[in-house]
Amino acid sequence: MRRLPGGSGLLWALVNKQAARGGIWAATTPRERNTLRKRITDRLGPDWIDVLADQIKARRERAAAARTNPLTVAQARIVRLDHEMNGPMPRPITPRRQRHNRDRLAAATKAPRRTRPWRRLPDQLPRSGRQARRPRHGQ
Repeated sequence: MRRLPGGSGLLWALVNKQAARGGIWAATTPRERNTLRKRITDRLGPDWIDVLADQIKARRERAAAARTNPLTVAQARIVRLDHEMNGPMPRPITPRRQRHNRDRLAAATKAPRRTRPWRRLPDQLPRSGRQARRPRHGQ
């Protein structure tokens, strides 16, 4: 099996459009690769190759730092438990979503607190609720 430059066959095929013009590269057809390029351009912008290169570089630096400065046992346990309980980290929250969440939280904290009548204890019921019930007609 031939190794491609850069390690990732799909990434190499996406970046090197002319070299990977025809055939199947990384289990994708030319049409699928064009679709992927358009989606990546929409998501990351026209300079998506530089953005991806920066992301790969940052990922490698984090991996190297993790090898030289590993988490303590307690920190690793917290990370593992958080991942088990909450699943993978979601996408970053957009500023619009942050405003929406903040507005909802503010509305919830300012709203008057109501006690539902069916949740009240018997001694908290109104006087009329404590009176004995009259027997029905015919009993």
